[in-house]
Amino acid sequence: MRTHLLAVAMLVVGGMAVSVSAGDKARNPELRKKLLEKFDKDGDGKLSEEERAAAKAAFQEKHPDAKEKVLAHFDKDGDGKLSEEERAAAKAAHEKHEGKREHRKEKKDDAK
Repeated sequence: MRTHLLAVAMLVVGGMAVSVSAGDKARNPELRKKLLEKFDKDGDGKLSEEERAAAKAAFQEKHPDAKEKVLAHFDKDGDGKLSEEERAAAKAAHEKHEGKREHRKEKKDDAK
């Protein structure tokens, strides 16, 4: 499970940072807000190339073995990188995880 969470985090840093820079507000608005608060140094509401690089570097510093864990989980052909198919599988796992998390959050909110 820890590997899956790190995979999700890698997708979030890579994918969400790109998404934030593109202005896509549909994906995880809470994370988007946190990324912008921490890394949007010029305050334009999106991440520049430099700001995305800083977000990626901060993640890599905090999780130095994340790439290896992601590859161990999703790199099925063992070539040391994710193919389009492997990347799609990682993205699907991320989306499935996000859907489950959102469902749990909704159930928790309904119980209140």
